[in-house]
Amino acid sequence: MTFHRLDQSGKHFVIRIKDESSATSTLKHYPTPETEEYDIPFDVTLTSRNNKKVKENWDTYKYISSYPKHPEFSNGVTELPLHGRAVRFKVKCGKKSPLLHSLPTSLLIPSARMI
Repeated sequence: MTFHRLDQSGKHFVIRIKDESSATSTLKHYPTPETEEYDIPFDVTLTSRNNKKVKENWDTYKYISSYPKHPEFSNGVTELPLHGRAVRFKVKCGKKSPLLHSLPTSLLIPSARMI
């Protein structure tokens, strides 16, 4: 929900996340390339529903189990869009580091645009 609030307010975010191989990763069900490094669009729908449609489309929907606490899910609203980019790159020690961000490409250094 924090990502959605930042996105809606026009503020940018960069956050380190767990790799998709982790059971609790944000990217666990999201289609990512088989490559070690990537920079792909991350477009999902946050939802307050946990129905058949959501369960069959884990790559598109992210169920927010704590939705009653969030005012965004009021007045019949059940879906909220979230747009950003998922990036994974190798760091010096050889490990992979995945991030989610909403930075415009104009703010990225040229070498980062090529990942």
